[in-house]
Amino acid sequence: MKKSRSVSHALIAAGTALLFASLTAHAAPKNQREAFIVADRNGDQVLDAAELKTFLDHMADLGNSQAKKVRMLGIYSVAMRTIDANGDGVASVTELKAQK
Repeated sequence: MKKSRSVSHALIAAGTALLFASLTAHAAPKNQREAFIVADRNGDQVLDAAELKTFLDHMADLGNSQAKKVRMLGIYSVAMRTIDANGDGVASVTELKAQK
């Protein structure tokens, strides 16, 4: 079971890496999911402060009004504190979804 789980994780990581490579090589993200994948540089499924900045910048480019405001005011650290509900220093998909 451990071996198949490791293989599954490896396949998921490889697939994410391929998707990341195709997104960054061809075009800007077209939606929130793609913006998250591109921003999550290390593929750990959460965004640290630098990755969150990238994500918010992509979302601003996509027309998200909250992200535009964060970028315009340069308040990325405020955004992280607001999004990071559990205080672990990263923004998870669940925490980002809760901001809607």
